[in-house]
Parts: sequence; C-alpha cells; structure tokens
Amino acid sequence: MTNPSHSKKRLLGDLASSEVQSTVDQYRGLYDVREEKRKEQYTTLVNHYYDLATDFYEFGWGRHFHFAPRRKGESFQQSLFRHQYYLADRLQLKPGMEVLDVGCGVGGPMGNIG
Repeated sequence: MTNPSHSKKRLLGDLASSEVQSTVDQYRGLYDVREEKRKEQYTTLVNHYYDLATDFYEFGWGRHFHFAPRRKGESFQQSLFRHQYYLADRLQLKPGMEVLDVGCGVGGPMGNIG
C-alpha cells in the first residue's frame, strides 16, 4: 500500500518544479523594476497568480470544490457526482442546453454534468 504522506510530498515536489519556480521568480522580478514597467506586467502577474492558485486548489480539493452527504457504501467521489447530477435534475437541465457556471471553482461539476 502506498503511503499517502509520501505521495503527497512527491506531488508537492512536482508542484515545486522549475515551472513554479520560474513563475515565482517572474513575480518577484516585477518588484525589481520601475513602477511603470511593473504596471505593464500586471496582466502577466495576475495570470500567473491565478494559474498557481488554481494548481494548488486542485491539488487540495480536486476539480470539485464542494461536499455532498455520503450514503452508506458510497465513496467520496461518488457522493460528489451524485450531488451534481441531483442539482442538474433539479434545474431540469437537458442535452443541448447552455448553462453558465458562476461558482468559485474550476468548472469540475460542469465538466462532469456536461
């Protein structure tokens, strides 16, 4: 059996890869330049921030940033999917309908339902 703590440390090591380090270095570098130059780079800064934040949220939460009551014998993942399908049913969603997901996640439920 794999040690979850070991797997988590390995994944955190992967997240601390050269890509993440490069992004952090670029962020820090923005404060080593004139204010005008920094303002020119704000779009890049914001994009990097949200890319990194999303990676860490997905690492901790997966693609579903919610909980659902679990039924006996049901896995955590199954409870999430069941709850998403329940909501889609309550909203009377049908194939071909367009739905705007305005939640605070990464679109996991919509990717599952759609």
